[in-house]
Amino acid sequence: VRLFADIKTFPKDVATIKIPTENPWVKGTRKVSAKNYGWNADDATECIRKALAAPGDIVVLDKMEGPWRIGSTIEVPGDKTIVFEKGVRVIGTEAAQRANSSACMFVIRKVDNVALIGRGDVQIGWYPDAATRDRFVHEEGGSGIYVDGGQHVLIRDLRVCECGCDGITLGGCHRMTADIWIENVKLDHNARQGMSLCNGADVYIHKVEFTRTGGAQPMAGIDFEP
Repeated sequence: VRLFADIKTFPKDVATIKIPTENPWVKGTRKVSAKNYGWNADDATECIRKALAAPGDIVVLDKMEGPWRIGSTIEVPGDKTIVFEKGVRVIGTEAAQRANSSACMFVIRKVDNVALIGRGDVQIGWYPDAATRDRFVHEEGGSGIYVDGGQHVLIRDLRVCECGCDGITLGGCHRMTADIWIENVKLDHNARQGMSLCNGADVYIHKVEFTRTGGAQPMAGIDFEP
């Protein structure tokens, strides 16, 4: 009922919309450095999971001598900020790349108050570059970021590219994906869509680029699937 009432006041005056620069829902400042939980150049999946499970409000992925490699989905808990320091690359493991994994890299599933924030020149995507992605992706694979019924979510200052599915997917069938803020994000060379918006209320997308989408149908920059 509330959503139908909101339609009466849509669209909103852009001047009244203020996209946050930091996580506005979590006031804690306890930091956790993910590299201290067993960074492995070949597969850092468990390292990131342990850092997210540790007591702390902010999990920092530091710039390492190589990329942070993920072999399977990272479930992001609620009330958490992930900060990707300048120059960080998050890509798939070699096995995940060869298999064109259908997993999503970061999933925000039915939790609240999450922020994914880059500090400059940050890349998230299953493949390191366009040539490698084209080599392995011949059908739909996995997305970079999937918000599945998450609420109060901020995604900003990232490049999400070279994924076998979408750069960002907003979906979920059992809980409304709501109060989503996406700013200064580049969604480049993803196979299915730059972004799929399948379920969402109060979604704000500003200064986002949708470029070079191609590789798996329907290949849209942004795809609304109500």
